[in-house]
Amino acid sequence: MANVTDRRWGVMNNGYISIHRKMLDNPVVCKDNDYFRVWLYLLLNATYKELCVIFDGKKIMLQPGQLITGRK
Repeated sequence: MANVTDRRWGVMNNGYISIHRKMLDNPVVCKDNDYFRVWLYLLLNATYKELCVIFDGKKIMLQPGQLITGRK
Protein backbone atom coordinates (compact mmCIF):
# COMPACT_ATOMS: atom_id res chain seq x y z
CA MET A 1 0.00 0.00 0.00
CA ALA A 2 1.18 3.53 -0.66
CA ASN A 3 2.46 5.80 2.09
CA VAL A 4 -0.39 8.13 2.88
CA THR A 5 0.34 11.76 3.66
CA ASP A 6 -3.25 12.58 4.66
CA ARG A 7 -3.63 12.15 8.45
CA ARG A 8 -7.35 11.47 8.00
CA TRP A 9 -6.71 8.13 6.22
CA GLY A 10 -8.27 6.23 9.13
CA VAL A 11 -11.60 7.96 8.52
CA MET A 12 -12.03 5.89 5.35
CA ASN A 13 -12.12 2.73 7.45
CA ASN A 14 -15.05 4.05 9.50
CA GLY A 15 -17.39 4.93 6.62
CA TYR A 16 -19.79 2.94 4.54
CA ILE A 17 -20.59 2.26 0.91
CA SER A 18 -23.97 1.79 -0.71
CA ILE A 19 -24.47 -1.41 -2.68
CA HIS A 20 -27.60 -1.98 -4.73
CA ARG A 21 -29.21 -5.42 -4.62
CA LYS A 22 -29.20 -5.43 -8.41
CA MET A 23 -25.48 -6.28 -8.18
CA LEU A 24 -26.57 -9.84 -7.41
CA ASP A 25 -27.87 -10.06 -11.00
CA ASN A 26 -24.44 -9.26 -12.46
CA PRO A 27 -22.97 -12.53 -13.82
CA VAL A 28 -19.37 -11.27 -13.64
CA VAL A 29 -19.36 -9.94 -10.09
CA CYS A 30 -21.33 -12.88 -8.70
CA LYS A 31 -19.63 -15.60 -10.75
CA ASP A 32 -18.35 -17.10 -7.49
CA ASN A 33 -17.33 -16.00 -4.00
CA ASP A 34 -13.80 -15.02 -5.00
CA TYR A 35 -15.00 -12.61 -7.70
CA PHE A 36 -17.46 -11.02 -5.29
CA ARG A 37 -14.82 -10.77 -2.56
CA VAL A 38 -12.36 -8.99 -4.89
CA TRP A 39 -15.07 -6.63 -6.16
CA LEU A 40 -16.08 -5.76 -2.60
CA TYR A 41 -12.42 -5.23 -1.60
CA LEU A 42 -11.97 -2.78 -4.49
CA LEU A 43 -15.14 -0.88 -3.59
CA LEU A 44 -14.19 -0.63 0.07
CA ASN A 45 -10.63 0.51 -0.62
CA ALA A 46 -11.39 3.12 -3.26
CA THR A 47 -11.07 6.71 -2.04
CA TYR A 48 -14.22 8.67 -1.39
CA LYS A 49 -12.55 12.08 -1.68
CA GLU A 50 -9.28 13.51 -3.01
CA LEU A 51 -6.31 11.97 -1.23
CA CYS A 52 -2.63 12.84 -1.55
CA VAL A 53 -0.33 9.76 -1.49
CA ILE A 54 3.31 8.95 -2.11
CA PHE A 55 3.63 6.16 -4.69
CA ASP A 56 6.90 5.01 -6.23
CA GLY A 57 8.59 8.05 -4.67
CA LYS A 58 6.19 10.49 -6.35
CA LYS A 59 3.41 12.54 -4.78
CA ILE A 60 0.12 11.93 -6.59
CA MET A 61 -3.48 12.96 -5.98
CA LEU A 62 -6.04 10.17 -5.99
CA GLN A 63 -9.51 11.22 -7.10
CA PRO A 64 -12.72 9.77 -5.62
CA GLY A 65 -13.15 6.17 -6.76
CA GLN A 66 -9.43 5.58 -7.37
CA LEU A 67 -7.08 3.30 -5.47
CA ILE A 68 -3.56 1.96 -5.71
CA THR A 69 -3.15 -1.79 -5.69
CA GLY A 70 -0.60 -4.34 -6.77
CA ARG A 71 0.28 -8.01 -6.68
CA LYS A 72 3.31 -7.79 -4.37
